[in-house]
Amino acid sequence: MPVTLVLWIPTVIVMFAVMKPHRAAMWSFVLGWMYLPELGIGLSGLPDYTKVSASAIAIMLGVLFYDQQRLFALRLRLWDLPIILWCIAPFISSIVNGDGVYDGLSSMLNAVLPWGVPYLIGRLYLTNPVQAKDMAVIIFTATVLYLPLIWLEMLISPQLHLKLYGQHAHQFIHSIRDGGYRPRVFMKNGLTLALWMAGASICGVILWQSKQLKTMWGMPIAWLVAIQFLTLVFSRSSGALVLGVAGIGMYFSTFYVKSRILISLVLIALPIYLASRVVFDWDAAPVIEAAKSVFPSDRVGSLEYRIYNENLLRDKAMERPLFGWGGFGRSRLYNDEGQDISTTDSAWIIVLGQFGMFGLLSFFAILMLPLVRLAYRVPPLFWRHPAFAASIALAMILGIFMIDRLLNAQINPIPLMIAGGLTVMPWRQIFAMIRMQSMMAQKQKDRFVSAELQDNP
Repeated sequence: MPVTLVLWIPTVIVMFAVMKPHRAAMWSFVLGWMYLPELGIGLSGLPDYTKVSASAIAIMLGVLFYDQQRLFALRLRLWDLPIILWCIAPFISSIVNGDGVYDGLSSMLNAVLPWGVPYLIGRLYLTNPVQAKDMAVIIFTATVLYLPLIWLEMLISPQLHLKLYGQHAHQFIHSIRDGGYRPRVFMKNGLTLALWMAGASICGVILWQSKQLKTMWGMPIAWLVAIQFLTLVFSRSSGALVLGVAGIGMYFSTFYVKSRILISLVLIALPIYLASRVVFDWDAAPVIEAAKSVFPSDRVGSLEYRIYNENLLRDKAMERPLFGWGGFGRSRLYNDEGQDISTTDSAWIIVLGQFGMFGLLSFFAILMLPLVRLAYRVPPLFWRHPAFAASIALAMILGIFMIDRLLNAQINPIPLMIAGGLTVMPWRQIFAMIRMQSMMAQKQKDRFVSAELQDNP
């Protein structure tokens, strides 16, 4: 039994006892994601007890013990509707497919723990610029501390999970690429680690450029940002590197061009892509052709195989388009001998197959609506303002996670926590505070000038 998964609950409760609740929750999710094992404890009739569910349960207990007043004061808003719909989607699919109430409730729990709880924690503790900066700094700091482990696995191969927890988190063969090793440390695979590195690099660059963080442990932040980005480059994950560069490029281009056009195009392109794939049976052949000009042939072959399987699974999913096939593998494909011949890498096709259009729309609405709201409320001119920069960094993390769901399906609670916070971030009040501070500074300056004139007529 993975003892660390059991001990994590009292550890998190102690963190709540000695830290501010919002920082305890943030550190608990980040450290749990980065260091707990990719193993699970099977529970009969219930979802497995994993690193994500362990952190979710532990943090909720910490909130109940040390900050229950904040929890009970929380009020739902219309923006929270997508997460509610997503959490009940498994129950509806179970009922529609005749699996019964018990299976529906168990399936709901499998959505609430990895999705609903992180979102709720974001709603509680990620709702102002100070908390957003704390979150961005924690992500960056924790990843800087992770760098020696990453470089160690680049040298000796991914062995840390095996040595500490007794088994590999994923097939070792997938850790060998381009004549070297693809590190994963305590995460599921190299792609998961690289995508985390991409998000941390975005945080580092924006904190540095906005002057929100100048030094760390006596070192200039620019050095640590450069080392972290270099580590991402050498992590041998081209997809994550592209997403990381895209997130950084989005930040700089939006600020310097002073236009929302780029982020608007991305937010429009995603639903168009999904609608084309699901409703209009588009085979995505142009995507494969475009990838051939950027990525190596083996990576393009992997992408082509994924899309081929998605096309087959989409046809199966559209036999029950509204609420999907539910669980028990009914959304997958089988040969005449009953063998499973499906390959499901992308989150969108898994969601469509199991929970139908109802689940797919709510799934992506959770990730998209906070970004739409930010793009509408925060003018590009303010993207480097101290009151907004950290939130922009977190939004870029949410954005690359959302795009990655088109190709992969790893569950990461951190973007869900970010979604919960950005969903209700009080942009208008922040602008009002900035205007008030500006007016007070101007009045103080006017008084100073007036005093100088009186002293020197």
